[in-house]
Formats: sequence, C-alpha cells, structure tokens
Amino acid sequence: MGLAEDVLALVRAESGLKARDIGRRLGVDRREVNAVLYGELKGHVRQDETYGWSSLSGGSGSHSTGKPQPASEGSTTESASGSRRIAETVVGRLCRYYLECISLDDQFGVGIFASSKHNLDYTELAHHPAVSGDLEVLSDTEESRRLVGVASSPRSAKSIFLGHVIIAKKIRSRRGWEGFVLQPLFIHTLSTGPGENGSNLQNEDDLPVWNLEALRTITGQSGTAVMDELSALQQSLGLTGESSELPPYDELLLRLRNVRPDWPWVEVLEPYEPCRDGPLSRISEPGIYNRALLFVAERPPFTRGLEAELNSLCEHPAANLRGTALGSLVGVRADDERSPDRGTPPLEVLPLNQEQKSAVERSLRSPLTVITGPPGTGKSQVVSSILVNAAHQGQRVLFASKNNKAVDVVEARVNSLGPRPLLMRLGANAYQEKIVDFLTKILSVSCSEKDELAYDAQLRIHARIAERIEQLQSDVDSYAELLSALGDRARQIELERSVRGAETLERLQHLEDERLPKIASELRRSLNLLDPSPAGALKKLSTKLLGSRRIRKFEARVDSWRSELDELGVRLPSSFQIEEFSRWEDTADEIEDLAGAQHLLRGQDRDLSKFSSLTSLEELSRQDTELSEQIEEVSENLWRLWLVLQPARLTQEQRRLVGEYASTLRTLQEQARESGARATGFAKKYSDLFPQISEVLPCWAVTSLSVHRRVPLSPGFFDLVVIDEASQCDIASIVPLLYRARRAVVIGDPQQLRHISALRHDQNARLLEKHGLAEDHLLWDYVNSSLYDLGAPMAAAEDVVDLREHHRSHSDIIEFSNQAFYEGKLRVATRYSKLKPAPGEAAVRWVQASGRVERVASGGSRNRSEADAVVGELRRLLVEQEYDGTVGVISPFRAQANLIREMATSDPELGPLMPKSELLVDTVHRFQGDERDVMVFSPVVSEGIREGSIHFLRRSPNLFNVAITRARSALVVVGDKAAAESSGVDYLAAFARYVTDLSGAEERESISDDVGGPEYPAIARPELVSDWERRFYARMYESGLRPIPQYDVEKYTLDFALIDGERRLNIEVDGEHHRDWTGDLCRRDIMRNQRMIELGWDVIRLWVYELDSDMDECVQRIKEWEAGSAFPVV
Repeated sequence: MGLAEDVLALVRAESGLKARDIGRRLGVDRREVNAVLYGELKGHVRQDETYGWSSLSGGSGSHSTGKPQPASEGSTTESASGSRRIAETVVGRLCRYYLECISLDDQFGVGIFASSKHNLDYTELAHHPAVSGDLEVLSDTEESRRLVGVASSPRSAKSIFLGHVIIAKKIRSRRGWEGFVLQPLFIHTLSTGPGENGSNLQNEDDLPVWNLEALRTITGQSGTAVMDELSALQQSLGLTGESSELPPYDELLLRLRNVRPDWPWVEVLEPYEPCRDGPLSRISEPGIYNRALLFVAERPPFTRGLEAELNSLCEHPAANLRGTALGSLVGVRADDERSPDRGTPPLEVLPLNQEQKSAVERSLRSPLTVITGPPGTGKSQVVSSILVNAAHQGQRVLFASKNNKAVDVVEARVNSLGPRPLLMRLGANAYQEKIVDFLTKILSVSCSEKDELAYDAQLRIHARIAERIEQLQSDVDSYAELLSALGDRARQIELERSVRGAETLERLQHLEDERLPKIASELRRSLNLLDPSPAGALKKLSTKLLGSRRIRKFEARVDSWRSELDELGVRLPSSFQIEEFSRWEDTADEIEDLAGAQHLLRGQDRDLSKFSSLTSLEELSRQDTELSEQIEEVSENLWRLWLVLQPARLTQEQRRLVGEYASTLRTLQEQARESGARATGFAKKYSDLFPQISEVLPCWAVTSLSVHRRVPLSPGFFDLVVIDEASQCDIASIVPLLYRARRAVVIGDPQQLRHISALRHDQNARLLEKHGLAEDHLLWDYVNSSLYDLGAPMAAAEDVVDLREHHRSHSDIIEFSNQAFYEGKLRVATRYSKLKPAPGEAAVRWVQASGRVERVASGGSRNRSEADAVVGELRRLLVEQEYDGTVGVISPFRAQANLIREMATSDPELGPLMPKSELLVDTVHRFQGDERDVMVFSPVVSEGIREGSIHFLRRSPNLFNVAITRARSALVVVGDKAAAESSGVDYLAAFARYVTDLSGAEERESISDDVGGPEYPAIARPELVSDWERRFYARMYESGLRPIPQYDVEKYTLDFALIDGERRLNIEVDGEHHRDWTGDLCRRDIMRNQRMIELGWDVIRLWVYELDSDMDECVQRIKEWEAGSAFPVV
C-alpha cells in the first residue's frame, strides 16, 4: 500500500486533519504528505479554510478540484509636563505603532525593474527562507550584502524586503523602451541588525504582506476592486484572522496554486524549489514566476510624508500637546479649555435646519464635535457653513479629507457663496495657480465707506432676526412640553375611563372641586373615632358604651352622601358593623381615588386652556418659514459684504506679505514645470511665509496625505480642523492634523463606507501588544477603528449631533434605510417637485431576472441573464422612454459591473446616450458621495451563487445602504427576488420583502376624491386609523361636511382632506399616537405643515385632547373654513 492510499484512508477515517497531523500519524515528512495531497489525490480530497483535509464523497474527481470553500468577494491620561518628548508619552507609542502598521499596510505596491544598465535592486535566492527556515541565504552572497548595505545607509530612502511569487509586468516607455517590472505578490519586511558580516537580517513577521500593485496587475483592476480580490484571497487562504493558528507558508503557497488556477502562471508554483530556468533579468514572457527575491525599494511617496511627520512628532516637546485636539483626545488638558465665546449668531449662508444649526454652533466652540451625516442630510451644507462662520468669527480653519472628491465638492460649494473665494486648496500646481490668481486680485480691489455702513446695518438686522428665531425655538419647545404633559394626563385619564366608565368621568367634570376631598376627610375622621383597634380593650369598652349614639350619627351623615356617591359608582355599606370596619376604610380609599381622577380632569382643563392660548403649530410653521427666508437673505448680504471688505482691512504689512507669497508660489510653479522639483530656497521661503499668510487667508483645504511640507507641523496652528468622510479615514493619517489644531470636527456616517486595511488582524494584535496599547487604547486601533469610531465616544454627549432631515430621495427609497440602518430617526423632507421620476412608474420596483451565477477567472461573480435584464431596463428607460434624467447602475460584484458596462457601451442605441444621462456602471465605492435620478441595482444573487459570495454580502450591509441611497427619484432592482429572500443575507431578504409590501400598498391605494357615507369608509391600512379619527369623521359627516380619509399628497398621507373647488384643507388628528411628545416630533410636523402650505393646502391640526373636551367646537372650526371665512389661526 503506497503513501497516497495511506493518506486517503486516514482522511476518510478522520476529517479535518492537517498535513502535519497526517505526517505524524504516518511517520513521514509533511512535504511528502503535501506532495500527494496536491498531486495524486487531487480530486479525491478537499481542504477547508483551516487547512484541514477530508475525503470527497465516493472519491470521485468529478466533485471538486480540492479547492477550499469559495472565498469572500470584496475586499490614559498622559501628563505633558517637564522636558519630556512626545516619544515618551502615549502619543509616542501611538506614532510608533502607526509607523509599523503603515509599513505593513502598504496599499500602493512595490515594483522593481527586471533589468538595468547599472546595479540591480534585487538578487534571486536559491530558496525561500520562510519555507526552509534558513536565514543565511539572505546574506550568503556578495550581491545580498550589497543590497543590505544600500538599505542600511543613513541617507537611504530604501528599505530591504524579501519577495516571493513574482509577477512580471511588461511595460513600454514613451521613448519606446520595453522591459519588465517585477512585482512580488508576497513581501516580507526585513530588519537589519549587527552581525558578523556587518548586518544581520531578520524576518519581522511569520507571514508576508500583500503587494497590491501585483494584485492590480494580475486582476487588471484598480481601486476597491483590488481590495475586493484581496478580501477574497484572504478568505480562501485562511488569513482572515479568525483563527489564532497561522497556516504554514509552504501550504499557503500550495493552496494559492489551487484557488487561483486561472492566473497567468509561467512557472509552476513550487514552494520547496524556486525555479532556476534562467535569471529574471532575461525573461521574455509576462506572467507569474516561481522565484524568491531579496530586494530594496522606496516607501511610496504618499505615505513617506505621513511617516516623516509621525517620526517628527515624536521629537516635539510633550508640553506641546496641551491645547491641541490631539492632546485633548489622549487626556492632556489645556490650562484654560474655555471654548470661544458664542459671539454673534452664525450666518446662514445656506438654509440650515435645527440639527444643522446646532452642528455649526457646537463646531465653532467645542473642543471636539462629532457630526453624523446619513445620506442626503445636507452634510456639505454643514461643512460649508462651519468654514464660512469660522472665517467670519476670525478663526483659522483647515478642512481635510482622505478623499479628493470630498475636498473638491466642499471647495466648489464654499467658493460659490460669494464674489471671491474663501477656501484655499493646497496641493497640486493647478490649486496653487488658483491661489496666485486670487492673491493678485485681492491686491487690486478696493471698497467704499458705503460698503462698511451696509455691513454694519446688516449685522444689526441679523442679530435681531436671530433673537426672533431663538424665541421661536423657545415657543416650539414650550408647545412640545405642554403637549407632552397633556399626553401624560390623557394616558392616565384613559385608564380611569376604562376602569370607571365614561359616565362617571362626565359626572366628575360637573362635581364641585372640593366635594370629594371633603367627604373623604369627614369619613376618615368618623372612622378614626369608631376604630376599635388602637386602644385595645379600653377602647372597645368605650365603643360599647357610646357606640350606639355615635354609630347612629355616623350612619346619618353617610346617608346624606349615599345617592351622590352611588352615581359615581361608590357603593356604601348599608350600616356600620365593627366586623366590616376594613370595608369602610376601603370605601374611604375609593373616594380619595375618585378625587384624584377629578384632579386629573381639572389639570387637563387647565392645560387645554393654556394650550389654546399658545401660538398654533400652523402659525409656528409660518413664522419659521418667514424667519428662515429672512435670515438667509441677510446672511447672504453679510457674507458678500464681508468678502468685499476683506482686502480693505489688510494692513500695509499684510499686503506686502500677500504679494511676497504670491511671488513665491509663482516661482515654485515655474521651477516645478521646468525640473519637476521645488527649489530648496523658495520652498523654505514658502514655509516661512505660510504662518503669516494664513492670518490673512484663514480657510484652507487639503487631503490628509498631502499636508506634509504644505502646512507647518506646529501645535495648535489652526483654531479648528474639520475632517470629512471620517468613517472611511484611518486614524494614523489624521494624527498630525489633530496636532496642528486646537479643536476638531469629525464628520462621518458609520452606516456607510468603512475604513479598509490590508493589515492582517493577527499582525495588528501583536503590534498593539508590542506598543503597550492593547489594554487601554483599543479605540486607536489602526485596523478596526476609523477616525469616526475614535471621535464618537470621546466627544461630550451634547457635542455629538445627528443630522436627521433627509432631502435627497423619494420617501419610498429612503424609508428602508431609515428603518434598517438609522432606527427610523430620519425625517423625510424631499421636495418631490424637484425629482425626475420615470413616467408612470413606482419609486421602488423589482424587475424579476433569474439566471445562473458564474465565477470569472479573475475572481468575482456575475449573472449574464441578470446583466441582460439590466441593459434591457436601461434601453427601455433611455431609448424607448427618452428619459432625460441621470442614471447609474451598481452591483456589489466587480465582474457584474464590468459585464453590464461592456454590454451597455456596445449597444448601438444605448451606448451613445450614456454621456447625456451620466450613466455610470460600477461598484459602490465609485458612488460614495454621488447620486443619480434613477439607480439600478444588480444583486447577482441567484442559482449557483457560491457561499463565498454570500459571505461577502453578509459582511457588507453598509455597501448596500450606500448603493440604494444614491437614488433620488427611482430605485430599480433587477434580480431574482425569491433567491434574495432565501439567501440568508438578512438585509437583502428584508429589502425584497419591503419592495413586495410597497407593491401591495400601491395596488390598494387607489383612492378617489369621492366620499363615502356616514360610516368611516374601508381603506387600505385600517390599522393606521385611531378611534378618535373614526368618531370625528362621523361627527363631521353628521354636520354636513364630506371629508376624504387617508388622502395621499406626495410622501404624506393626510388624516382627512376637505376639497372645495380650488381650496383644499388638510385636517390632522394628533395625539393618539403622540403620547410621548418630543421636540423632534414637533419639528416633523412643522416641516410637514410648511410643505403642505407650499403645495396650496390650508392645515388645521386637532388634538385628541381638544376632541375629547369639545368635539362640536372642533367641527365648527372646519365649517368656518368651508364657509370661506378667514383662515383661522389656531
């Protein structure tokens, strides 16, 4: 019996054995076991994600190729005193931790030339030391020692690495040169130390890091698609960090060969014997080579600046942390942490709702403000308003994002608000040219005294309007507070009514206030005299002697109350008996309870009287609209005048600095154009001038990785740093920005795209332990925490602001995300008149398309039938219906997006229409921050989808949230609904059911303007109608009114609509479902009132407390409207 038969018999007998276990059982080397498992037994055995082996049923090779399950698709308080350096504080530990993380998380990739006229940057190794365990191979040749010397030089920007599985990429220069760049797929970072030959190389980690540049070459993809493939590979190779046991490196390589057989392998991947068929410097064919290299390479320029700043920061005095946003986050408090005075009310150069105003106000004075901005809630408006107001209040502010597009959007929006730009963009030459152009203009303009007077006048008007707005908000709060009190009383009265009956409460209403308390008090006094228990035998004797006279008197008094109490449901005993004394005590309790119920009714009467004297919600809505328009107009005037006056307020010295700065920038631009580098002298001049020029130009924008050398690394240089897209942002790249600012604003949404790292979880855990951060500083985790995750728990509760008004999408589109991701907190304020719906179609539709899922060679899933159906929908929309809005298509899978794009582009009729409709077909990451009138979503889920793809979807609810909330007017899902519902992907199944429910509701909601009879008519959703609405409908009908219940207008369903020719009245009955009234509910109703008034409706809002108190008076108010009298302000 041979080894293969022995191995097969063993794994058949016991599943899950690893190669080492099999080798031990059989007494053979693990390499020999691997050789037969991947050789003779291929097709008879399979390996799971933990590298355990099992037999395929029947031993037939037709079931599998031995691949694993399919992979996922996608991708202390510190003292700062004395002369200590930051390196000696927790910030120093964090910096060193982040530096190591960055070195291992190099997402920009490494490549070296295969051949050169000079010394090569690599040397080929006889074997891979991670497989052989022999590190001497790294320095046993002259060439190896030369490379170590290059990396060890103090002036060198290069580091030394060990690479394996080499991708040869053919390139061609502009001058016609052709050659190969070598890109190791796996890279081990090596460290150098003293040794016999000058340096001793040590491998810093058990397993390598991925070279993303190599993955880009293999897959032909870029951006997030590479991260998706990386995630899939990590899942397939068991490198997700879920297991504490790392796979042996040689088995990892063997596994890779099996899970990616379609990759362009030029040489067979053999971990034990690297190929020696000629040197790589002489290859002629691109593809993947089985080689091991020792090589030197530079750190990517994008992270070099960050690494330099983290290293530099460690050398700063620890005392510098005081007064910085960074210091505050690690517990280093400033001696005086008073926030800036509130000063003048914020300008509203853009319309702001209550949460947006709060976000702006807190950002201007709080040490740390965290703003959560769900889709369509006006985040860019908030950012723009913060920057404008910070500048207006004399603060120096920096806006930053890791995302270039986010900076572009904010720059364009802020600089469009006035006659001159405010936000200066740091970065490439094109941005510098804009700054030069602005500086030149600022020196050539003037303003008049008239402008100064106008500015002062507008400032006074703005202050008066702001006071009125503050008073209005106080009125809204009072309104909500009284409603809440009414709700509490109504709940208690409802309980009393259910126990005592409506007639009893009606009698209590007409009973004298002190009557019941007086009866209860007299009854208690009499019972106290008749109570036999307190004085024992003596009291009992006295009772017998005096009892008959006292009892007769008591019974006579009780008889005078009997009929009165009987009407209130209190049944008095017919006579007094000592044995029934406790029953008389219970009767006294019952009368006191009745008095309490009467007190509740009197309290409700008082509250209703006070409520009727308050300004009505309709009037508050009107005032809110009026004041908002006024404050916006005055703010725009103020801001325009402030910008006009800015040049005139420069001192002569400041004007000189502006001119010198502009001249320096011009020189640097010319130097860069001529030589591609900056002149050292002028670069220093630029650095020296920037602190002074930023006093003149207070507002700057930069991407987080390009701030190095453009802004001084000085503590508290800016009063405020505003960081956007914080949920996608790693903490490391923001640490230098937090050091540069006194205060920070963090803006993000944890339910949208998250920070992604290529660093393995086990590596990260070891680094946290190594730098002493694992116990108390896990919030600073490089892999698992975004900047938003750090900021949210660090900020004071009142400085965490949720934006809740959604203005982008049709309510049917956003409502799923509202409930599934945002706990129903979003208030939909979308103006339907601005939407571009597809004619005659629902806002959310599901187009059934089944098909079969297939996996493509480069990785990923696609469904051709579904792609065909998507293109069919696009043709119907753009070709047949000639829809003139914008359109987008999203799929969670790169392969599906590519297929749909290819099919759409090649369609002779559809292809030419793509530019006009701005048709973008891609995965979610390309759409973050973007939107379209119509979005088509292709989920791919159908027959044949692999478990790895399902696993990826399960882990990606945030991607789905981003995908569906890009749609403004219509969301069309093209896919297999039944497969989605049974997929095991909770959010996808829930969404499929949501679409089904919407479709059913639309079929039921065909409501005409015809009214029914005296009984409340049958409607689609009777569970939404309260008993009060039904009773009020009957009373209105009885009085001659003909209201239409449950009438739909845009996203709102009106309780009642009364239509009189061109006049329309919205009648709302509130309170039944609003017992726990809050200011947020009040804001929702104000928004609704404002929108209904804009649409030409009058609004009367009635509360169940009013209906309960006097329903006829409520009906009379409706009749007065119908009669055409002046619209009542109630």
